[in-house]
Amino acid sequence: MRIRNNLALVSRTISLLLTCTALTACGEGGGSAAHPVPPAPPTPPVACNDTVEYCGAVPGSADPCTDTEHWPLGSSSSLRPLMVHYQRTVDEAKALEMIALLEESWSVQVDMLGFTAPLDDQGECGPDGSYDVFIWPGIDGAFVSGISTNPATPHTDWTTYMAIDVSGATGGVLLDTYMAHEFNHALQASDDWTEDGQHYEAGATFSEALVYPDENDWFFEIRDFQNNPQWSLFYDDFGATWYTYAAAMYLHYLYDRFFPGDPGFYARIWRGTRSNVGDARPDYLDALRNVLLTERGVTLDDSVAEFMQWRWFVADQDDGAHFTKGAEWPRTVAVTDVDAADIPSDLELDAMVYGANYFRITNGAAAQVSFNATITSADVDISWRLLNVAGSDIVAPLTLMPSEEVALVGVVLPVQEIWTGNLNFDQKIATLELTPSP
Repeated sequence: MRIRNNLALVSRTISLLLTCTALTACGEGGGSAAHPVPPAPPTPPVACNDTVEYCGAVPGSADPCTDTEHWPLGSSSSLRPLMVHYQRTVDEAKALEMIALLEESWSVQVDMLGFTAPLDDQGECGPDGSYDVFIWPGIDGAFVSGISTNPATPHTDWTTYMAIDVSGATGGVLLDTYMAHEFNHALQASDDWTEDGQHYEAGATFSEALVYPDENDWFFEIRDFQNNPQWSLFYDDFGATWYTYAAAMYLHYLYDRFFPGDPGFYARIWRGTRSNVGDARPDYLDALRNVLLTERGVTLDDSVAEFMQWRWFVADQDDGAHFTKGAEWPRTVAVTDVDAADIPSDLELDAMVYGANYFRITNGAAAQVSFNATITSADVDISWRLLNVAGSDIVAPLTLMPSEEVALVGVVLPVQEIWTGNLNFDQKIATLELTPSP
């Protein structure tokens, strides 16, 4: 289901790179430099006993559920139906560590949030019905894959297995969040396995932060999300960037704004996606819309519009009144700067449905400036909503005192209710007209 490659190491290695750069610079001045230390000899490989271990490379085409010869060893949890499979006896300690992490994720995501537990695969993968995880060197990341549909229910729930490469940071400093993320995919499949990739990835990224709230492994992903506010909140760019992962910001907004103390709202959304085999609905947007409206009396479209205001208040623009961890998130949203002296001005807007454009208008003059801001568009199937990021919809002239600024956001919303099946990602064009006010 998900492969996260070594771009994830950026957040863990940048401080080390800076340190190394600084040390190199120090050696360029006067005085004596430290004598270089020769590299340590490589650790000799541990002998492999091919009577009980698998000593070769696992083919990329292998099926862990049927090609069991590649994973002859396994360790099981004493607390949960979980089993980790591996090739070499030296991997036993890592397998036990992974089991402990999976038990943590189970306690949070199943017991506390209320997700449906991994389905019993009836021995179709592994020796019994436990959830199976395979240490798979060389896949450079991790994924969850479906085994088969569950014949005991009418909806599209699936049994799955997980595979993970534990070499490098994936099996080290990132292992806890990787396991939490992938485990959430397994839980998603226990309710519905037919949604768009964006819904899976944003949700699993949100879930990993609930299991490990003090970790910041996903923070670097925010860059791609904040750099592309014109993309739909529900856009899947198919792994070209980290956008779909950091769309978890919207779920953090819902948590902080409407469900404080109730992170299980996300599990209820996913349970609401259950649809019968062959049916396209309800889907994720249906379930999201239903939970918001029935539990909090807010529409999906209103929540998206307000979220676009909230995403302004992160990093150095955090004001303490929006996201709980907004000050820690490293990237402000992309914005077009406008000098009030250039008014009247027509500015192009270009965004997908449930996307947005941001404009910051600054008065650098010695006198106050008043102007009107309106959006015009020829599209009849969408509407543009223009808001002050710090206030409400723009319905009256704006006045800026000297050195004052205002940030506006234009949000594209559908005219009629939509669901995943009819949400297109065409760019919608409009004009933001700024005109002097008498």
